[in-house]
Amino acid sequence: MSLKEQVLQALLEGDTCSGEALAKKLGVTRSAVWKAVKQLRAEGFAVEAGPNRGYVLAGCDKLSAAAISHMGDGGYTVELHDCLGSTNDRAKELAAGGARKVCVIADRQEGGKGRMGRSFFSPSGAGLYLTLILHPAIRGEDGALLTTYAAVAVAEAIEELTGGSAAIKWVNDVYLGGKKICGILTEASVDFETGSFAYAVVGIGINVRKTVLPEELRSIVTDLETETGVIVDRNRLASALLRRFADIDAILRDGTYLKSYSERCFVLGQEVLVTRGTEQFSARAVDINDRGELLVDDGSGTLRALNSGEVSVKVK
Repeated sequence: MSLKEQVLQALLEGDTCSGEALAKKLGVTRSAVWKAVKQLRAEGFAVEAGPNRGYVLAGCDKLSAAAISHMGDGGYTVELHDCLGSTNDRAKELAAGGARKVCVIADRQEGGKGRMGRSFFSPSGAGLYLTLILHPAIRGEDGALLTTYAAVAVAEAIEELTGGSAAIKWVNDVYLGGKKICGILTEASVDFETGSFAYAVVGIGINVRKTVLPEELRSIVTDLETETGVIVDRNRLASALLRRFADIDAILRDGTYLKSYSERCFVLGQEVLVTRGTEQFSARAVDINDRGELLVDDGSGTLRALNSGEVSVKVK
């Protein structure tokens, strides 16, 4: 850990620290501490100081692996970037090389991805864009369970930090105030012999701050600040998510989170338009089964189970 990170860690403890006390604690000179504080300020950390009162961290919205670790990282190693093409692509690269329990976070994405090849708008300072590397003990055909749990984890984290009430659009979008607040993209490598996951990556993009949106998104996308009036610390939001993935296998085995998913899923009970390849049909969304699939009634007399990787569903 660099001296800058050590100073940040000390300030995250919440106490006011004099330069002299920090220097003694870290075994360096006061000048070295001052330089580290100067670096933190240059990176956007609001480190305040005054006569006879030492240094204090007044704000910490600058993304920081040390801050996330301090708040609780669920046992994940955080790899932080100012900019990436896609956190999912970087996570897949790491996972293919054997990385386990890593979370890749970027302040900005130049090629953020959504389902079915769609792009995900990812400007600097406005959102939380992260991808977790997982090795779930489930079969590849049950991959929808990862996405459904991620949606519940996002909804719970948002509610914990803002008091807002989040809803879910099957399978991977989280809504607040009737607009999309978060998108989730799960990708995986499956062992064809066993049918199990070699690895999976779960990408989560949450709109946190007010920002200028592209024209085509303004009527359908929102952010936490606009909807709740709360200025959410992105490090705290990342921590809230990572802690919810600390023991993903136990959560998936238990499966009780699917009840929470169904209760939040505003698609259920609605008439929907289903697109599956070249096929398109109308149906009524009825339930979520124990594999995270959407059960729909198309009038044939038998409920159809829709897999998230196959279809697009729009509420009429």
